Amino acid sequence: MGKIRIVVLSVFLWEDRILVYKGKSPDTGRIFFRPTGGGLEFGESLEEGLRREVMEEHGQEITDIVPLCVAQPRFKWHGVDSHQIFVIHDAKFRDTSYYREEWFSLNDNGNDIPCKWKPISDFRNGDFLHPQGLLEFLETYEEGKVCIPVLQ
Repeated sequence: MGKIRIVVLSVFLWEDRILVYKGKSPDTGRIFFRPTGGGLEFGESLEEGLRREVMEEHGQEITDIVPLCVAQPRFKWHGVDSHQIFVIHDAKFRDTSYYREEWFSLNDNGNDIPCKWKPISDFRNGDFLHPQGLLEFLETYEEGKVCIPVLQ
């Protein structure tokens, strides 16, 4: 029996752009873009997990964390069925100079992965934003509005 992985992500919405990394499915070859973040660890709240992931990957502190939506993608990865629960947030970087970089690397378990501020219009024009449905959600989102309350 497989396991469900809970993943905390943030789009870091900024000037009609979001922060994403580029990936490629090893099974289908499809290029995708996904907001940055990672797996929630046992005992962490969603906010604690997101703060930790951003510090690990970007070396940055964040503020103004707003839970946006939940997605539950199921897909194959290296031939293995994967089921994840994405809890997607918006947030702001405390150091605003981070917004001036177009491309930079994030640290994912010692691997440097390029990420960038990508215009939302790129996804309207065919680039695939993972998870499915996130683009449509972002097009109706009012910045700063809590969309899903998180009960403690």
